[in-house]
Amino acid sequence: MTSEVNVDNARRGPIVVGVDLSDASGVAITQAGFLAKATGLELLVAVNVNVPERAIIEDIVLAEKGTFEDAGHELLRRMAALYSPGIETRQVMTFRDSAADGLLDVVTDTDASMLVVASHGRSGMKRWLLGSVAEKLARGSSVPVMIVPVGERALETAASPSGDES
Repeated sequence: MTSEVNVDNARRGPIVVGVDLSDASGVAITQAGFLAKATGLELLVAVNVNVPERAIIEDIVLAEKGTFEDAGHELLRRMAALYSPGIETRQVMTFRDSAADGLLDVVTDTDASMLVVASHGRSGMKRWLLGSVAEKLARGSSVPVMIVPVGERALETAASPSGDES
């Protein structure tokens, strides 16, 4: 039995995977990598840099003595290599107040074919306070959005990108 992935032939832009540098991002990168391989489309790993992401990247800058931009791109490259080995990627960083706005800008600027993001699965008060980036992307995107639900089991699998479930 073969899997077949159909994409709109009118759109041949990259598959954009939005990440927030969390473990959940690995699950989204893995799924986006499968889609990129199946369709032959480029995989573009994008992060909107805000306070949490800035802190992570600045720690790398301090440890590796590079520039902020180089450290950010290198971190995204390493994440892609870990969670979608063998898939060529491009990396993009945006700097908007809203992660959703930053990722929607990337989708527009690159004429993306689709957007893939992970959902942390927040509900209730946390969702009300923090909002749902995935929901904002699904409502505001001009291209199809794949929202990958991330639960405890998915995070365990992402921690072992080779797919070992032992």
